Amino acid sequence: MLEGKTVSAIAVGLNVDQVPSPRDHWAVKNGRKTGGKTGGLKGNRKDAFNWNPAVITRMLRNPSLIGWKMHNGKPVRDTEGNPCRRNSRS
Repeated sequence: MLEGKTVSAIAVGLNVDQVPSPRDHWAVKNGRKTGGKTGGLKGNRKDAFNWNPAVITRMLRNPSLIGWKMHNGKPVRDTEGNPCRRNSRS
């Protein structure tokens, strides 16, 4: 996005480069097979899950992933009301 790409273009690029989606990344990390059943009535099976723009958008907006300290699901704020950044010592 910093280079001017859309979230959709980033998703396409990650899929073309075969970068595992978050779900598949954790499967590989935990020694499981990638893919699995999709939701819904049919429950189709996939060998791998693709990146999609919604997942990337959620990741980019997630307070924990952008480095904010969190407590009970809410950002910890300083005396001026700004979110506190995590550091390696906390």
